[in-house]
Amino acid sequence: MNDLELQAVIGSLKQVNLKPKIREGIQTLVRELQALNDKYTQELLQINTDSRYTKEGKKLLKQEAGANLMAELEVYTDPYQEHIEQAERKLLSGDQQTEKSDMARVVDYLKQSELRRMYGIEKMDELQIEAKSSDPQFLDAVLTSPKPLLPQEKLDKLIRQKASTASPEIGVELKQLNFCNKTVNGLVKSITATVKSNGWKGSDLVEQAA
Repeated sequence: MNDLELQAVIGSLKQVNLKPKIREGIQTLVRELQALNDKYTQELLQINTDSRYTKEGKKLLKQEAGANLMAELEVYTDPYQEHIEQAERKLLSGDQQTEKSDMARVVDYLKQSELRRMYGIEKMDELQIEAKSSDPQFLDAVLTSPKPLLPQEKLDKLIRQKASTASPEIGVELKQLNFCNKTVNGLVKSITATVKSNGWKGSDLVEQAA
């Protein structure tokens, strides 16, 4: 990942309206990824300019540097997924202010089950489900079904649709969290591409050479 690309990402963040805590979080993640990328770039420079290493030696050192960086990048994949799931659970709870009792949860479950039977959603195809998704009760029945009725990408879209109408504040939070998650994943993907372009083929070569 080159510096121009990173600066473009940082610049784009300044143009996006984010909640203070979310902005602080993604700025921290971007700085950490920048530091990892800079460290790796410096290691490559040292390897390439050190005349003590043979061509094969440099190849193995690059493999080791790449493997170390890839291991560190693992923790940055989908960093907001837990937060996204928490926001979705708050949305589907129907009550973001109070903790529901066990009895209230049972009543909700029975109500949702009855809605699913009433609409017969298990017999519908994707197009039929999407066509009726503007009905709030129908949408609740789809989203609370124990069996996924749509691909995850489409379910996420319906969740955001529900959020924008029933809980605008959570809708904004979900949108911002998803944006941040995609941004960080994009940086990780870019850094990974850079590592591969520098000859990293995977951890196997490092392990075989050990």
